[in-house]
Amino acid sequence: SALRGERPGHAFAGAALRFLSRPGSFLLGALAFGLVAAVAPMAVQSFAGIATGFARGVSPLVLAGPELMLGLAAAGIAAAVDLWWLGTVSVLACGGEVNGRGAPPVPTRG
Repeated sequence: SALRGERPGHAFAGAALRFLSRPGSFLLGALAFGLVAAVAPMAVQSFAGIATGFARGVSPLVLAGPELMLGLAAAGIAAAVDLWWLGTVSVLACGGEVNGRGAPPVPTRG
């Protein structure tokens, strides 16, 4: 309702209708973002193993800094993917068709 300036009940009903009119878009987006959300942090963690693997004989306290920074990078990437997914869902939920033509509504005066 905040994105479109509608009342909450009307916004929820409209979003439900838009979801039901094209569930494949939401499903495809969920699958794509689910895959990226699973693979991206694992890739960063794999890189962390490679980057800190050369220092096996070092004290664990020395490795704490790089491990924490790479863990934070993995969490940041996961958060960015989640925000990208929320943006995609809001675009899909708020983008509606007008008279079946797919054109946005034309603002009127008065």
